[in-house]
Amino acid sequence: MSITTTAVQPLIYVILGCPGSGKGTFAQAISPEGYDHVSTGDITRKEVQNETEFGLKYKEAILGHVIGGIPFEEIQRLVDQRLEKAILGQKGVILDGYPKTKEQCELLDTFIQSNGLQDKVVVVLLDVKEENAIDRILYRQTCGKCGKIYNSKFSPSKTPDECDACDGALTKRMDDDAQGIKKRVYEFKTKMQPVIEYYACSGRLHEIDGNAAPEVCLEKFANFHRTMQSKA
Repeated sequence: MSITTTAVQPLIYVILGCPGSGKGTFAQAISPEGYDHVSTGDITRKEVQNETEFGLKYKEAILGHVIGGIPFEEIQRLVDQRLEKAILGQKGVILDGYPKTKEQCELLDTFIQSNGLQDKVVVVLLDVKEENAIDRILYRQTCGKCGKIYNSKFSPSKTPDECDACDGALTKRMDDDAQGIKKRVYEFKTKMQPVIEYYACSGRLHEIDGNAAPEVCLEKFANFHRTMQSKA
């Protein structure tokens, strides 16, 4: 499907990084400008929670973070739908958790090229130390209402378990435990290298140090975004 994009100004971000690297913080920094945060993890976990046919079929792969455990055609369909909707609405997109394989990188490039979006795509690798990533995830809380991210240890909400922005309840993801976190970090390090190399070899990869405090990272990501916008 080819989409008219002449009026599209926002960017399409492909955010790479292990769990806890700051992908959600990056999205939080620029989402208010009209960006659709497309997290394949959030989408598929919601399918599990709602016990849909998709969620029941791939529950083990989703909760176990098995890269490649869901046929890439299924993930591609979900991503294409969100991309097409965002582009038609002249919104930017933050792809979080996709692509996860070289094949998905190639499919995404095909979509981008067929819609004339080559100059709108920015690929970012958020580099973070493993111990920092684990600490962030263990104490991470997310507002179930507006999606704002907190850390009960480093950047807690003013009222425990309650969002400062909308008073929504803060919750932890069902798989945010020490064992699950270590597995997810290991999965990223061992299976995402082909994706990182795919973008690095073509000179499209921007690396950002994500080890700073959340408020510092927010400002860093916002500044990077402003730089990329000025070049688009």
